[in-house]
Amino acid sequence: MPAAAKIGIMMIEDSDLFAATLGNYIDQQPDMRCVHRFSTLADARSGCHQFAPDLVLLDLNLPDGSGLELLPELKLTLPKVRILMLTVFDDERSISQAIDLGADGFLLKRSGLAETAAAIRKTYAGEAVLSGSVAVTVLQVFKRRMLSKPMLPKLTAQENRLLRSLTEGSSLKQASGDIGVTYSTGRSYLRSIFTKLKVSSQTQAVLAMLGVAKH
Repeated sequence: MPAAAKIGIMMIEDSDLFAATLGNYIDQQPDMRCVHRFSTLADARSGCHQFAPDLVLLDLNLPDGSGLELLPELKLTLPKVRILMLTVFDDERSISQAIDLGADGFLLKRSGLAETAAAIRKTYAGEAVLSGSVAVTVLQVFKRRMLSKPMLPKLTAQENRLLRSLTEGSSLKQASGDIGVTYSTGRSYLRSIFTKLKVSSQTQAVLAMLGVAKH
């Protein structure tokens, strides 16, 4: 794959060992590269505008504050970037805040390197990534918010069914099967949902269904 087609990844992570290990693994992949790494909020704030990554791996806990503080700034500075949160614990309050601030996915830091690379690819492709116990926590948050949410009038019945299935934790492939269409058709529905709801990721579309995101 040509270098220009590689997924550009920026890490905001304070652990030198973790960053070096993950950064080396990323650079060994044929479809991704690490463009830069920051270790503090202050450094990321002052320097992130110098880079144009496709995806940011953002540590939730940094030495000079929470990655949550940086999330809305990254969305403003880099509006097209995907943000995959790195976390040690499935802390519901932090995860709920990150969802509301526009995080595209959550990855436990103890995830293996191969799992991390797979999560990067899925997040870059617009799929919602929820790893391990974080998935349980996020789904609990989603379900509580969904209790009385109606179908979205902007979407067709099939698009609503697909999105509701995604909201309940299904992968896009599973959700497509649930509503009786092929994966390819499901992807087409998802692209239509993105356009109609004016969002750019599966996570943001789910939030629109939950009534907590602007659409």
